[in-house]
Amino acid sequence: MTQTILETRPDLVGLSAMAWQYGTSIKLTRLIKQILPGVKILIGGYHPTLMYEEIAVSPEAEYIDFMIRGEGEEACRRLVNALDGKDSVKEIASLSYKRDHQFVHNPPGELLDLSRLKLPIREKKTLDLGISHHEFQSRSHGNIPGLHLRVYILLYETDAQPIVPALSL
Repeated sequence: MTQTILETRPDLVGLSAMAWQYGTSIKLTRLIKQILPGVKILIGGYHPTLMYEEIAVSPEAEYIDFMIRGEGEEACRRLVNALDGKDSVKEIASLSYKRDHQFVHNPPGELLDLSRLKLPIREKKTLDLGISHHEFQSRSHGNIPGLHLRVYILLYETDAQPIVPALSL
């Protein structure tokens, strides 16, 4: 993973974590911030959704730039657009972001109608590090046409084996 991060130099790295994966995700955020101090780190999933207030005041919060609580498809798309100057983090429902080194928690968003989401642009996937097509499809939604940022989403098969698909969107 270190070599991949150094070679591609992402602007944003996203991690999804359940409670039992959270410790590993924090180890990864520390490693990623050591490799690329300027990279933005996003966490989401069940654990950050339920524990965002505790995470925001924890020692590991220094390694996290954004949290998405609840469904992340729309919030993640909008966050990437905000980092590209086309949206505002203050306006993104379910997003937690830092202002003056403290987390600000935007109000929660409404439930999404998943049948209205566009499918991912799979041909934009630039690396294949073991994740099957089905697993990738079930864990990613939405398209961000014209985006110039490089985004990594780290997905887990087990707590000890992160799978890292690279997305050049």
